[in-house]
Amino acid sequence: MAARIAVVYHSGYGHTEVIAKAVYEGTLEIKGTESKLIKVSPEGKIPEEAWQILEKSDAIVFGAPTYMGSLSGPFKMFIDTTSKIFFVYITSRLYVHPFPNFLSIPKDPLITAGKRKFLAIIFMSP
Repeated sequence: MAARIAVVYHSGYGHTEVIAKAVYEGTLEIKGTESKLIKVSPEGKIPEEAWQILEKSDAIVFGAPTYMGSLSGPFKMFIDTTSKIFFVYITSRLYVHPFPNFLSIPKDPLITAGKRKFLAIIFMSP
């Protein structure tokens, strides 16, 4: 069975989208994988069918820009809605990896890194 990878991202000005598409294209080169690219809207939402993709994914790669020293607002709203699958679908086989994107140095990069790490820990918890 093919490994299923989802790349989920929010991009305010297009920079994170470039990185997300590069990650996605890289996953397409891996034999035995099925990959999907999912964009978080400015309202912090993803298409309804994307939830089913996330539920079936073996790996999820998250990407978001850093605004004012933190994750973008729409991506934070998306994180809040992940409880839709968080309480229903968490297994030890799910691998999550976030990637950062910021043009300026965040006031406290450890806060943003900590939020990304927390998101990864939530999804990886058995």
